[in-house]
Amino acid sequence: MLRTNPYENELARLPDQPVSHCCVPLLQQQPFRGPSGAQDEPPKRISPDETQSYTNHLYKVIVTGKIVEVFETDKAVHLNFGKPRPDQTFTVLIAAYKAPSFPELKEMKGKTIEATGFISASQGKPLMYMGEPKDLKVVPEKK
Repeated sequence: MLRTNPYENELARLPDQPVSHCCVPLLQQQPFRGPSGAQDEPPKRISPDETQSYTNHLYKVIVTGKIVEVFETDKAVHLNFGKPRPDQTFTVLIAAYKAPSFPELKEMKGKTIEATGFISASQGKPLMYMGEPKDLKVVPEKK
């Protein structure tokens, strides 16, 4: 059985319009501008102590700090900053099914890392859901 588009007749009735009149192509043509209006603004670098102020913002940040606890459950791996749970300042959360793609998670305690992403909150505590290994980097120790 041949399936047809149920909206085909309605689409045929639309007048031919230049591409610039359609909202989707216009959005695709416009360069991204962050909240400050800067085009392709790089993520702001902040400390774990500053993350509460960046909760639910529309732009990415890079959080740099030392991991004080690696806490693992059957659902996720928590990289806690500041103090061990439940008093952590900030948490990077990696879902358990994604954890195998992140090298050496269990050995990260005491290391300084850079986590890039969006900050949300859970139970009043700022956290960042980590989806890609490229967004979590260990900062080499200075000698």
